Amino acid sequence: MQTRLLCRLPQLSDLDLVHDLYIDPRTAALSPLAVPTSLDDTRAMLHEWMAHWQAHDFGPWMIALRDAPELLIGCGGVSMRDFSGECLPNLWYRFTPAAWGNGYATEFASAAITHFRELHRFKDLHALVLARNVASIRVLEKLGLHAHGELPGKDGADPSLRYRLVL
Repeated sequence: MQTRLLCRLPQLSDLDLVHDLYIDPRTAALSPLAVPTSLDDTRAMLHEWMAHWQAHDFGPWMIALRDAPELLIGCGGVSMRDFSGECLPNLWYRFTPAAWGNGYATEFASAAITHFRELHRFKDLHALVLARNVASIRVLEKLGLHAHGELPGKDGADPSLRYRLVL
């Protein structure tokens, strides 16, 4: 099957796009993560993403359409994340609102899971999602992830639903 998406490693030149994506109130409202408050915070996040690839041989990608590789529509991947004191692989993605409703999240997450499975280092994969993010819950369940409890929110944030896929 030919994928409609093209993924590449993040670069510092992605700073403005990533910052705009994260501070957009439509995407921020559906994310269990805190929103970067400045370009410096976003720059630090990009540095973390690049360091993650160096440390783990997997991490976040920048996502574009294969037919328009210069147009980034999102980011996502698998990153190690703290789950109440346990560091576990976490599947995540964030797309621009203009890309919503086209099946890109399912296509990307499926490819990310396939790539991650090939690493043969982990027994499972996790994901966090807010209960109000019904579209992402459907994507996770379609790809075989199952509800696996909750993770409390930090600093008054809503708790996240935790999903898990046994690999």
